[in-house]
Amino acid sequence: MIKDKFFVDETMHGTRLDIAITKYLGRKYSRNQIKNFILGGCVQINDENCKPKDKLVSGDEIEFNFNDYHDSSWMPEKIDFNVIDETNDYIIVEKSPNLIMHPGAGNEQGTLANGLLFRFPELAKLPRCGIVHRLDKDTSGLLVVAKTNEFRNHIVSEFQNRNVKKYYYALIKGNILGQIIINEPILRDKSNRIRMTVDQAGREATSIVKNIETFDFYSLVEVEILTGRTHQIRVHMDFNKTPIIGDKIYGHRNQLAKNLSKGKIDAIQQFPRQALHACKLSFAPKINSEYVSYQSELPKDIQELVNVLKST
Repeated sequence: MIKDKFFVDETMHGTRLDIAITKYLGRKYSRNQIKNFILGGCVQINDENCKPKDKLVSGDEIEFNFNDYHDSSWMPEKIDFNVIDETNDYIIVEKSPNLIMHPGAGNEQGTLANGLLFRFPELAKLPRCGIVHRLDKDTSGLLVVAKTNEFRNHIVSEFQNRNVKKYYYALIKGNILGQIIINEPILRDKSNRIRMTVDQAGREATSIVKNIETFDFYSLVEVEILTGRTHQIRVHMDFNKTPIIGDKIYGHRNQLAKNLSKGKIDAIQQFPRQALHACKLSFAPKINSEYVSYQSELPKDIQELVNVLKST
């Protein structure tokens, strides 16, 4: 099985993805074969689907599995998640927090992919069990999962061409006046591989942030992402000095406003995850078809935190 990952160094910066992988593997595969693997969903840049022509940026993480479609070690397992809708072509699921997308190092079971195989065994024939995009472990909300190769190829192309509309609720420290656009490129932090950071050498990233409700020093906002960079909303909100409550990686030292009551301080400090929820997903299920839209309400844990912060 050809399965590996590597980080892009300065010598590979600016190189096309297909060329870089061809060279990395010592030309064991032709460039055309590598292109087909990429188009088949067997390669990710920073956990994102990609195109053969994508230019690499120093610090990018490239992961590939050419045996994949999905690893045969992925086992069906009963996992809790909501199914919002199911058609002949796709499934809309609502991921709960504290749920990893698919098996990996140190997490061979207990993932959404295991749960999908349990409830929909036919997904075993698809790349990555039909998973075409991702949410962080502690981000809840909506995902579309492909049921057929035809739909999978279509929706992957729609994501790549930025035709899928993705919206999130975020509970943040600070206030947003009306609507702002954060257009700041994102790069993997070279000193901490877990983090991403705003860097002008990074990949283009655009987030549109709209205020929903403000209560003293905190706000509930809706964020539309026009790109899909790893940790994009979390990085952008931290960069804007309006960090997401509960985020343990970005802005966690700057989440307490002054003069808060003990009850509010405790509620913020004890909140177990980033207060981020994928609330709306819109896409065209077929070429040139009308868009379909799915929405998800603010989850109970975030709503309860909002109620505490709004209390006097």
